[in-house]
Amino acid sequence: MNGNKILYVEDDRVFAELYAEQLRSIHFEVECVYRGKSAYDKYKEINPDLILVDLELPDCSGYEIIDQIRKEDNATPIFIFSSQLSSENAIKGYACGCSDCIRKGMDMKEFLMKINKWREGIAGNKLSLRITKNTFIDKRKQELHCFGTITRLSFKEMNLLINLVINKNIPQGRQTLAEYIWRDTKNSMDNMDKCITKLRKLLAEDSEIYINAKNKGLIALGIGNNGNAGKGME
Repeated sequence: MNGNKILYVEDDRVFAELYAEQLRSIHFEVECVYRGKSAYDKYKEINPDLILVDLELPDCSGYEIIDQIRKEDNATPIFIFSSQLSSENAIKGYACGCSDCIRKGMDMKEFLMKINKWREGIAGNKLSLRITKNTFIDKRKQELHCFGTITRLSFKEMNLLINLVINKNIPQGRQTLAEYIWRDTKNSMDNMDKCITKLRKLLAEDSEIYINAKNKGLIALGIGNNGNAGKGME
């Protein structure tokens, strides 16, 4: 993998070709597909290093594409590239297994720099998410690093933790979050509880981090001094 090959899934042909040409100008190989249901076949054909996917497609959603690819490929980075990038959509995207989210409409130079930094492995593209001084998530490798201990996470575990970190010290509805990530209303809360138990054990060495889920309706992650405030939910 040299990081040069991009699959871009976008139904707006003019927009797709505009961005593809700009990416080619900095020596990326870009293949565009304009229908969601063609994305998987093209992915299998070209084995891309990076996938850019819009959320709003005429025949399926970007989430469905991510889901399909993640059933067999946990490694290839998938970036949501969409104008419909709300916090809720980003959470849902991470729950599906996307690696990062980019909002359409950013300055072209900034966009190209972001993608090029991903190729160069620079942290500016948020493939590494730091939680505290001693703990961070490597989203590309799907690993949690805590005081030098490295643990491979499942996509569900990683995406729950990412969501909690992004929304640190903010209580969230457990049922809603569980259903977003596990998509199984019947078993989602049981899966959430098992995941929380595992993450607590993995993070136990870092005293700055506190996951509060004792209140059955809410869940929050506290960091540093604010972590103690999260205990008020109990």
